[in-house]
Amino acid sequence: MVGENYKIDVVSMAMGNNAPGYTDKMSPWDLWRVAEALNAKTILPMHHDNWANCYENPFYLEQIVKWKNQERRHPEMSVVTLLPGARYVHPTDNDGRRYSYPDNRELCNWKKSLEYGPDSKIF
Repeated sequence: MVGENYKIDVVSMAMGNNAPGYTDKMSPWDLWRVAEALNAKTILPMHHDNWANCYENPFYLEQIVKWKNQERRHPEMSVVTLLPGARYVHPTDNDGRRYSYPDNRELCNWKKSLEYGPDSKIF
């Protein structure tokens, strides 16, 4: 009903491999089923890499979405896999990719550093 009454662009859900007795994380198939029911265009899996004992490779979710896209179930659906500290900007980051940190070396200027710059009191 939610997917029919509202336009859902992005779904962000916890994904993981639950230990026996735990149900706080969904499997990649569960994420895909929820995103399909909501008619979402982008899936952002979360918490898949928080702990080693419940790690789930986002590759499995990417493969499920790719497979279902080939079946023409939801050809516009994509998976965006982020890393801790990553920034997601909607709708420009909907291209179905894995996050890579930006290279901001041009912003680094040691001369402006309080610790190593010309006004430093260390040396």
